[in-house]
Amino acid sequence: MRTVVLSALTLLLFIAPASADIVMNSFILNNSFESPSTVCCSFPTGWNYQAAGSGDAGNYDPVLHGNTHITPLDGSLVAYVNNYSGQNGFNNWTALSQTVNVGGMVSGETYTLRYGVARRFDLDDPAGYRVQINGGGGGFAITSGSTAAAPAGTWLYRTVSYTATAADTGLNPTIYLVNDGRVAGPGVAQVNFDVIVPEASALPLLAAGPLLVLALARRRRRAL
Repeated sequence: MRTVVLSALTLLLFIAPASADIVMNSFILNNSFESPSTVCCSFPTGWNYQAAGSGDAGNYDPVLHGNTHITPLDGSLVAYVNNYSGQNGFNNWTALSQTVNVGGMVSGETYTLRYGVARRFDLDDPAGYRVQINGGGGGFAITSGSTAAAPAGTWLYRTVSYTATAADTGLNPTIYLVNDGRVAGPGVAQVNFDVIVPEASALPLLAAGPLLVLALARRRRRAL
């Protein structure tokens, strides 16, 4: 019982934003990288590839291709970003990017992206990753870390939020899914990304918010 309750709490906290946040996930074109359909490999519709270093990016099916131990968070495909430039230093990055049509940002509103990041079991050299939201008016927000923070084949659940300024008014934000290179030494490093859009069945969880968290917490105390 304890494991089930904790899992429910983790899912709720991952998909449920603060009430004032605008969750960008559902605005992203081809948000779970399902188009075009492929085993390995293609390039996801609606996305762009940008780089200061050497690498490439695309989408693939981690269940049917290789020995990845990765299960997609949504659909059957995920995105990958390769970096061949060696040890990271924020000056040899490779990335997928997309300008997201949110209908124009409003000053003071917070725009949130929730995503998963992982490394493959069969390509497990840790990499530095970074997910960035650029506001368009010069501001930005970043979350970053290392794929070594979880075992290979395991998703790290992360969130990045950007609060729009007056300079962003009417502009649309650009998101970047970045591979900053290997944590140490030369060679290739890969970062896998997936973006979750809650289905209709999850909407009651979003609406319940803190009340559901409290109910689950009380249920957990009784189960101990």
